[in-house]
Order: sequence, then C-alpha cells, then structure tokens
Amino acid sequence: MWNKIRSLQGRKFHKNIYLTTNSSLNTDSTSIAHLLGLHFEKNSSNEMYSHDFLRENANKPPPQPSSISPQNSHQSYLNNPITIEEILKALKKCIKQSYYFTPEQCGFRKNKGTYNCLSKIHTEIQNTYSENQYLGMISLDLMKAYDTTWKPHILTSLSKVLSQNQMFNFIINFLKTRTFQVRINQSLSKVFEQANGIPQGSTISVTLFLIAINNITQNISYPIKSTLYADDFNIYCRSQNLATVQCRLQKAINNLQKWTQISGFTFSPEKSKCIVFTRKRFQNPIKIKLGVHLLINYNTIKILGITFDKRCSWTHHIDFLKTSTSPRLNIIKMLSHTSWGSKSYVLLTIYKSLILSKLNYRSFIWTTASKSITKKLDTIHNAGLSISIGAYRSSPIPSIYNLACTPPLDIRRLKITLNHELKLASTLPSLDFNPKFKTLSILLQENNLVISDLLTISPPLAPQWIYLNETNTELSILKKKDTSSSIYKQEYFHLIQNIKCEKMYTDASKNQIGVGAAVVWNNIKFMYKLPKSCSVFTSESFAIIKALELITDHQLQDTIIFTDSLSAINNIKNTNNPSDIVVNEENILLSDQDRHTHIPCNDLDINRQMLSTTCKRKASEELFIQPKKIILKELAQNSQLADGLTSNDFNTIRKVIYISRRKVLPVLPSNIIEAHMALNTSETVT
Repeated sequence: MWNKIRSLQGRKFHKNIYLTTNSSLNTDSTSIAHLLGLHFEKNSSNEMYSHDFLRENANKPPPQPSSISPQNSHQSYLNNPITIEEILKALKKCIKQSYYFTPEQCGFRKNKGTYNCLSKIHTEIQNTYSENQYLGMISLDLMKAYDTTWKPHILTSLSKVLSQNQMFNFIINFLKTRTFQVRINQSLSKVFEQANGIPQGSTISVTLFLIAINNITQNISYPIKSTLYADDFNIYCRSQNLATVQCRLQKAINNLQKWTQISGFTFSPEKSKCIVFTRKRFQNPIKIKLGVHLLINYNTIKILGITFDKRCSWTHHIDFLKTSTSPRLNIIKMLSHTSWGSKSYVLLTIYKSLILSKLNYRSFIWTTASKSITKKLDTIHNAGLSISIGAYRSSPIPSIYNLACTPPLDIRRLKITLNHELKLASTLPSLDFNPKFKTLSILLQENNLVISDLLTISPPLAPQWIYLNETNTELSILKKKDTSSSIYKQEYFHLIQNIKCEKMYTDASKNQIGVGAAVVWNNIKFMYKLPKSCSVFTSESFAIIKALELITDHQLQDTIIFTDSLSAINNIKNTNNPSDIVVNEENILLSDQDRHTHIPCNDLDINRQMLSTTCKRKASEELFIQPKKIILKELAQNSQLADGLTSNDFNTIRKVIYISRRKVLPVLPSNIIEAHMALNTSETVT
C-alpha cells in the first residue's frame, strides 16, 4: 500500500542504487559507496576554499587562549562533569549571558523562529509600499555551509565565550579527527577523514555552526538591514532613489566578500537572488556583483518557504500551494477505500498533517491577499475534509465543516494571525507598526484583545539544573474525597509548628464574572483582577509571582508561600522543561539572590520523612501486617528515628500507611450488588 502512496507522490523506491560517472553506468555497491565517500571528503577538504583564503589562514598560529577567567560564576557551571545534553544547555546559557548571538539570528533559538524573519521582511515591504519607495533585497546562499565551516574560526569565536577549561577542551576534541563511511545496501566504503566542517547528527553541532556564522551581521551597517535564520541570510535596503539602493547593497556585498576571507564560508552566485519591491510602474533592474558574477534580478523570491513577488499580490505563492497540495489529496483518496479504508478521525489526522499544515504555514504573512486569490485554496480544503469524513458531493460546505470540527481557512488564518501578534508582543513588548496600512494591531482591536494584559517572556538568569526549587507537597497525599477539612487543618498546624518565618497565602478563582488572584500576608489582602481568558493554572501561578514580588519589595528573608494549586507546584519542580511563568518566578528570586536564603531542614523533619517513607514501602509490600507492628519494627531497627517524634507524627504515619494500602487493595463494596460483582470477578484460590 505504501508503495502505491509513494508512486502517487511521484516517488519510487529502488533497492539497487546506480551512479553515472563520465557517461558510464556504475552498478557495483562498493564502488558507488567509495565514490560517494570521495565526494563527501572533497566537500570538507581544503579544495573548497580559495587560494587567497588558504594563503592567509592556513599558516596562522592557533587561536589565542581565552582571556575569560575560569573562576567566573557562569564558567564554573560549564566545566562541571555533565552529559552531552547538559553541555548543550550550558553552552546556550553561557552564550545568552554574554549576549554573543546577534539579535538577527533566529534559527534554533528559544522564542524565535521563521516568523521573526518573515514578519520583519513583510513589515519592511509594506512600509516601502506606503511611502512609495524602492526596496532592494538580496538572498545570499552559502555554498555547502555545514561541510566548509573552518574549524579554527569556530575555536576563535568560542574563545570569546568560554574560558580555557574543560568545556573548551571538550569541543576541541569533538572537532578533531572526525571520520565517516558511506553505506550502500550491505556494502561499506573505506574510512574517510573529515578535514573541515562540523560533524552532523550531534546535538551540539547546530550551536557550533550558529557561533561560527554569528559575526556575519557585523558587516552590515545602517541603513542596510538583514535577517538570519541559521545559514539563510538576507539583506535589504529601501530608499526613494533606486541608484541609492544599488550603491548601498553593493557596498554591503563587498564587505561580506571580505568576511568570507576570514571565516572560510563562500557565497554561491548561482543560488543567490536579487529582487526589487515597488508599486511604481517603470523600474530598471539593479546591477549587483558578487565577486565577478552579476546577480540576476527575479520577479519572485522564496524565503523560508514563502514566495514573495515584487508587488506582494501572493499569486505565485498561492498557486504553488495549490499545485503542491493537490497531489496529496490522492493519498487520502487511496486510504479512504469503502471496504478496507481507514476511519474518519485517522483520515482527518493525515489531512491535517500533510495538507492543512502546509496551507497554514505562516499564513499571517499573506493575509493581505485578495479573496479571489485565497479562494483557490478553499477548494483544496473542502475536498480534503469531504473525502476524510466520507461526505456526499452534494453536501453543503458548512455541514462539512461542522462534521469535521474544522473551521474555514479564513477563520484559521485570523486565529494564526492573532496568535502571531500576541507571541511577538510577549517577547518584544515595544513593537512599532506603521499606521498607514492595516496591521495586526488593528485586528487585535477588532477582536477586543489588549496587549498590556500579556505576561512578557524573559530569558532565564541561570541554568535550570543548578536551581533546585524547594517545595513540600505532603498534604497532597490526603485525598479530598476521603479527608475532612478538620484533618487538613490539623495536618497544616502540625506542619508549621516548628517553622518560624513569614507566611504568605495565595489563591485564585474563575467563574462567569471573571478571573481573580489574591495574596494574603499579615492579614493584609492583595487582590488582582485578570482577563477572563486566563485559566485557573495561570491565575494561581500569577498569584505566586505577586507573592515573590512582595518578598523582594519588602526584603523578607525567610518566607513560605502556601498555595492550594498542586499543578503550580509541580510546574515549579519541573526543571527539565520549565514554563515561561516558572522562568519568571525563578528570575525574581535569582535577581535578589543575596537577600534570599532557603529554610534549612532540621533533624526532626528528616527523621519523620525517613520513617514515613520506609513504613509506606513496607506497608505496600506486606499487606497483612498491622501498621503498629510495622512502625515498631522500624523503630527497633533504627532507634534514632524516634527522637523528638510526637503522637501526632505517628498518627500521620498511620494515615500514610492506610492511603498507600488503599491504592493496592480492591475497593470494598458499598451495597449487595457491588458485593456480588466483586465475588463474580475475583479469583478464589484454595
């Protein structure tokens, strides 16, 4: 079946791989693997660099040792023995702290993506149209960027971030003496050496490449602007005079050519493109030289999957979407057979993955397209949904949307546009928009959304694995349905009886009227009103943030925050993938770290916890021993655990044993019917 699907896509799989060299067909797998290995080895060899570059850089001395002190607080974390994933996180964290990455770099960075580059370009084009100017853009392509990365250039760039210590030595050894082999079916080529380039497949390789290409934007000066997504680099400039645009772009290209003599990268004149955006009728092409090659002027240019035309009518992009998604409908037709086909929810999932995701990709960019053009995509959308749910050809379109639980494309584009604007506002709260054309901010006003209600995202101030959040969730063992409020109060007073510090209480609620959060400290209530769209989890976390701000403002030393939201506490304990709210909470503490101290655990709390954990485990293993005997047996084996424990402590341990056994033992029947059902389903062993 999958062979049929591949054939519908125009892809055919052959087990035998043939290679044509010098007009002769090569069918031997070992020989083909050897030839491919030679090709890949050549890509990373010194043959890919110009003679001028090799003459200036080949005999250069090794990079100077870093001047950064290893005793630096951030460097000490980097040089601890950690795993490869933690090395990657630590390296990214160190780069963030040193502000090494240029703001233009949006590739493989948190809270950044292709939408940053595309929205900058789109906004600049709209400004050009509104002011009746020319905008010249050059899309530069790096020739075999990964394979031709100059290793000494990587180490020179790293010396500006890392000290000469374990992390730096690890990366040196990581780049040194890399080999590879090519496999064709069951045949392996000989071992080839990778002289230059970054090893592909490692988690740290992408970060090293971003470090190597980072200083490319330093060769661009105002009024030239640029966008950078990994190795996808674009420069553009606008002016009333086209000759001015040409002169400025040519000067930027000359500076970039000088940069290639230092970094080792090479621009490809064949793949680099040039375009001029304007609404004026008569326009002459601009003449830009890349070395000795004259760049060709195009009417369309493809940037990060979006096809821009010089007037931004989006006809070419929408036609491309239609032609690329139409053959994919055949896959759904093949899988929707009446006798052996898949179910509707499976077909809908396949449609959303293969077709709808392509139709929705960065659709906020081309919201200015006319309705007559965007209607071309509605036919693809309607056909995919009707085939997936098995609707008749005569079925009304609104009923198809209703049965498929999928809105029309225009509503989906509006939702994506609003999400994009809100995401930009959370990361860049001070955005300025041109009021001369309809922007995304106007859409927010039409839908009654306020930017000021957003919680801004701030980068973490320290690596997550070095910040251990101290939390206590002992009361969560007691289930609400099995525990009365008096027991909760008793356990609470028992928990805080030996704690002498400031106490804050947070809570939040949501109903039909609105959403609110509150903090109580020393019988003083601090109440906050939140937007109705906030969830209970967000409001509970917001209350904790406000409590932390009160602690910082009043310079409190030892303080405990009490909350009834277990999900908020578990989110704070999650250090592997913390949410944006947790990052803000940790930043509040770390920004005032000198005045905050954690409450130390005394021996009594440790003994109580050790005895409770041991008895809980024993009770689950030995179900028929009385709780009293389990406790006495543990105290007989380790008499030091009993020091300082009260009768309330032993009652709490008995409840813990009871709750742990309730999870293992079957539920007792509450009536005669449940008793008969339990007897019928249970197995009697004699």
